[in-house]
Amino acid sequence: MLSVDTSPYGANTFSDLSNACFSTGPNGSGSELQAWVESISGTTATVWVELTSSIPASGTQNIYMNLMAANDISSSGPIGEAPTLSATYGEYDNGASVFSFYDNFAGSSLSSLWSFVQTGGYGSYVVNNGITLSSSSGSGWVGPGILSTSTFNPASSVEDIHATGISGSGDFAEDWIYPAPTNSCAGANGLDCSVPGGTTEGYAMMYRIWTGTWAFQGYGPGGVDNQNEQGCSGATPPTSLEWNPSLATVEEGLQNYNGCLSGPSAADAPMQNSYVFVVVQYDPTSVTVQWVRVRAMPPGGMMPSPTLGSPVMG
Repeated sequence: MLSVDTSPYGANTFSDLSNACFSTGPNGSGSELQAWVESISGTTATVWVELTSSIPASGTQNIYMNLMAANDISSSGPIGEAPTLSATYGEYDNGASVFSFYDNFAGSSLSSLWSFVQTGGYGSYVVNNGITLSSSSGSGWVGPGILSTSTFNPASSVEDIHATGISGSGDFAEDWIYPAPTNSCAGANGLDCSVPGGTTEGYAMMYRIWTGTWAFQGYGPGGVDNQNEQGCSGATPPTSLEWNPSLATVEEGLQNYNGCLSGPSAADAPMQNSYVFVVVQYDPTSVTVQWVRVRAMPPGGMMPSPTLGSPVMG
């Protein structure tokens, strides 16, 4: 991830970085790299670049940002942007080319990347350039969720979510979970219940709308429950979550909740690849999700520290 201040490049840089092209060599040489602009604030853009090789711990890697004379942005790259940054939702979104798993819920139907699960048989969803999950009255600690049709290794992956319109009096949760919950599952967040194959294992990172606090929940083999709920200073409904069970961190915009929640014990770690599960619970609760992604965990769980060199004019 790069935080790019475009001000040093003056008129050579379009305000939305739509004329940028990243490569492994100077002046556009080497391999072209796919890049995705997550957000823009003033002259600073947050950009994710798909590298051709991983950066080892304590290692370095040079890449180059080339400023083209014309707009270079498209849904197929080499540079794209988050769906809400375009005038038409998702018009220039190339997230699927940058991340190992990505969906922006464009259009009006749920893609084949997901299945819909009504834990306890409650709740509904609507896809309309984003997906809105809504629990129904009387649902209690269950509700509607979307479950990825693919599994991922939680020990080497990070799942991120961007959501708005969080309202109600229940919970909004993002899980690693295995095995897959079913409609008849009646446990909170789909975790603490029996499903085909045994008791569910996984992690849930929850925002508790009704208390304005964060909660972490981990269920290991046999339903071992580690839960830590705690109010964080200035906690507000999140617009984006970054969740990795080995770090137990949550980020909301620029506010970092690292250290607010204690991490799980080794006994609670999922023993196999897990599904991504996004769910709301309790009544009535609603959330609209713009995108979900899974990306590789950075070396040692620490994001590389980028250093931008001085501009070189060709």
